[in-house]
Amino acid sequence: MSSASCCLSCGAPAPNPIQGPRSTVPLKPGARPLTSLVRDPNFKPSLTAYRETDVHTAMARGLAEYLSQQSIDIGGRLLRLTTFSTWAEPEQNVSYPALGVGAGAGNYDRGFTPKLVGTIANEARIFGYSEFTQSLNLELWATDPKERAYLVAMVEEALNPVDWMYGCRLVLPFYHSTTATYELVSSQYQDSSDDAMKKYRKATFEVSANIQTLRLLTLPKAQPRARLDVVGPDVLLPKSV
Repeated sequence: MSSASCCLSCGAPAPNPIQGPRSTVPLKPGARPLTSLVRDPNFKPSLTAYRETDVHTAMARGLAEYLSQQSIDIGGRLLRLTTFSTWAEPEQNVSYPALGVGAGAGNYDRGFTPKLVGTIANEARIFGYSEFTQSLNLELWATDPKERAYLVAMVEEALNPVDWMYGCRLVLPFYHSTTATYELVSSQYQDSSDDAMKKYRKATFEVSANIQTLRLLTLPKAQPRARLDVVGPDVLLPKSV
């Protein structure tokens, strides 16, 4: 097979190397950072008090946001996925190619002992309460078989971007800036005559995700009070309460 073509049957030019996640993305003033990839095996997250959502939603949202930053160049045509962490709303106009990340059932490790994992200013503490493992179902929609093959390869590489672990580890800025781990379990092409007539080409993936559930607790402030005890006609003894 020639390196200048992707396969013998279609003869199309091979795609350029898949582009890695953008390291810096222009943000509006006050906007939070995007989900980012952990490249250092010794990375330790700097936990924050900021949380927008529950852990169930955070897992799907993080993966969808990460995959939306990927791109692939096919003969000068730069492709990016329109991603959703839930089904698109009926009034939304979805542009293709697109990918939806559906959150399946999740399991909490009930044998986990809560522990202090971070300290924030103003006496706030972050506790880890359990490990949470969840199955995520990805559904990719392309417009032709060639486009689908390139995009599936892009997703495969995005979910295995480093050489020191299987899967990928992402920082979720909307869930205390903690990290979650994602591992690709399976993939499948789904074709039907109806979809072919409509120029839909689908692929599905199963991803296993893991994160530690966190809870922010603020220690109550001490409120000193005083009490006076009468011990005699002319003696008052102050006592702290």
